[in-house]
Amino acid sequence: MRKFSVSLVVLLVPFFAQAQDGGLSFKGIPVGGNCEVFARNLASKGLRKIDSGDNSILFRGNFMAEPDVFVFVRSDPVSRDVTGVSAYFEVEGRWSAVDRKYFEIVDAYSEKYGEPTAHRECFGDDDFGSDYRRLYMLSEGKCLYMTVWNVGGGVISIAPYCLKSSESRKYMVGVHYFNLDNMEAMKKTALEDI
Repeated sequence: MRKFSVSLVVLLVPFFAQAQDGGLSFKGIPVGGNCEVFARNLASKGLRKIDSGDNSILFRGNFMAEPDVFVFVRSDPVSRDVTGVSAYFEVEGRWSAVDRKYFEIVDAYSEKYGEPTAHRECFGDDDFGSDYRRLYMLSEGKCLYMTVWNVGGGVISIAPYCLKSSESRKYMVGVHYFNLDNMEAMKKTALEDI
């Protein structure tokens, strides 16, 4: 589902040519520029760095008045400019809890950014409407819940996820910020390698 959601946003990006007023920012920090500088700004806002990789940094902390949110920052491997930021809200293992958190976040973003550019909330044909069945469909990638806004130089999307391991499943609602200019620059660099 995660790959499908990211692919959907990337496919929809060309349709978001008209930007809404205001720039793309996360916790008041413009989404862009050097990843290390962005990370220092997040830390100054109280987020704790818990891990990092070549092109990513993972934080945990307060976001939208919730104390334990994971924040994942991605950057271009060449320029080290921020290409995206995601915040993940863990939700208890009931569809009603996932659905409630999704719409709570969508409502908050709608209040700030207005009507979404696009949204879709549906399940496959075999949806029986039960809490258990919908949670199962989310875990199998058969749930398409996504809301998207075009915001000054970027895209914000919200979608629910299920992270499966051999031992457990974790349910989350993710808020994703994509810096389109930096993503396009990263794509151009990648295409030059072909």
